[in-house]
Amino acid sequence: MLAWGLMAAFFELRPFWRDEWCLIYNLKFKSANQLWGQLDFTQQFPRIYLQLIKWFSALFNYSYFSLRLPSYMVGIATVTLAYSLKDRVLKDNAFNSLFVLIIAANPMFIDYLNQVKHYEMELLMSVVAIYQLHSLLHLKSDGSKYNLRYVLLCTSFLLAPFFSYTYPIAVSPIYVIIPLRLLLTPRSNTDKSKTYLYQLAPLASSLLGCLIFYLVDVRQLLNDRNMYGFWSGFLVTDTTPMSTILHRIWSFFAKIGAGFVFEIIFSALAITALLFALTETIIRIKKRNMNNLQWMVAYASALPILVIIIYFGGLIPLGEAKFSAFVIPAFSLLLSYSLNQALLAHKNRLRKSAGIIGIIITLALAGNIITACLQIITYDQYKNQLSIYCATKKAIMRAKEQHIPLVVTNNIGYPDDITVKINFLSMPSAAGIAKTFPAYDRNDTIKILGIQNLNDTLNLKQRLQTNSATAILGDGKSFKTISIR
Repeated sequence: MLAWGLMAAFFELRPFWRDEWCLIYNLKFKSANQLWGQLDFTQQFPRIYLQLIKWFSALFNYSYFSLRLPSYMVGIATVTLAYSLKDRVLKDNAFNSLFVLIIAANPMFIDYLNQVKHYEMELLMSVVAIYQLHSLLHLKSDGSKYNLRYVLLCTSFLLAPFFSYTYPIAVSPIYVIIPLRLLLTPRSNTDKSKTYLYQLAPLASSLLGCLIFYLVDVRQLLNDRNMYGFWSGFLVTDTTPMSTILHRIWSFFAKIGAGFVFEIIFSALAITALLFALTETIIRIKKRNMNNLQWMVAYASALPILVIIIYFGGLIPLGEAKFSAFVIPAFSLLLSYSLNQALLAHKNRLRKSAGIIGIIITLALAGNIITACLQIITYDQYKNQLSIYCATKKAIMRAKEQHIPLVVTNNIGYPDDITVKINFLSMPSAAGIAKTFPAYDRNDTIKILGIQNLNDTLNLKQRLQTNSATAILGDGKSFKTISIR
């Protein structure tokens, strides 16, 4: 999967699509300062991450690989950090590899592995939140020594919100878990103040980061009425039928897997694991019998419940995998932990079932990786989309070499019908899409005109405002040089 992602990042195997055209247009034709404001074409993106992508892609003149590589590197970081955590959080757990595999095999993770989108970063920041909680739980100092590692931890809490819209949700349970752990852990009065300050200072820096992030970024997202209008159908309202609400909650659990059968299996396992972990956590808290692993499980139990509560508040959509993918690491932790607990159970039947379920899940996830990678290059429109991309790229290069205009039809936006405004969303024109191609330099002087169809060639010279006697005309599939007047 990672090898495929690397190939797709460096070789032009994946044509850009609608949302990517919109973001690339913003990246290429807005200054760094303008990116802090409203983005064109109903787009929202964590601005710090967007600025980093602009900086990197601008270094390489917005080439194909410079646009694809950032998400891939974020995906690599996600898998690497998850792999590091599996032995730290789930030490001596027979199913700890599932923690990494469930994350890496998720179709959303694979699909967005090298897209010009921010969903890989949302997933990474959720894994970062788990890492931060683990680090807080294992702070050995009582506050007498503020070492570099502690300073870096506080800094990570301060900066993490700026990279992800969902991180503030992912980190929220930690604001309850750490204070509750402090209250349940007996200490002498002389140690309390230092310990409390030492443990809570990172959370204070996190709250400060979230506040600044809200003021400079999230507030724009919340005020984007077009974005709200488009996704309002996924939010709970007074008129939302209960059947729709239940289906979206089921989808929230089911999207851990892929394919109808495995969605049923994963939703059943995820719900069971959540209920088991939640019940065990409540019992252990009452008995004051919590260790560090149990606090990690408490976090993983609290996050899905928090998301469902926010959904009922009408503030977050459910039923769309990319919007709830940030909960996948929590589900991965719950499933790995619950299966191991079942394996350790004294009842032989339960122990055998846990082993069988673990094998089935592993095979299913391996199948997910293979099928998800294949689907990227085998979906119905792929061949046409790739041929249009390659032909248009060559046409742009020819136009630049010959210093003549390029005229393209709306078919350049295949498979989207770019003449149709999708509810509240808009997108670049045919000419705008051509300008998002890496072959087109943002400083190029060649004129590009979008037309309805190949017969719409009347008065092209006047419409192009050019002195050229010829132009390259095409519908995305084929291009030719024509005389214009």
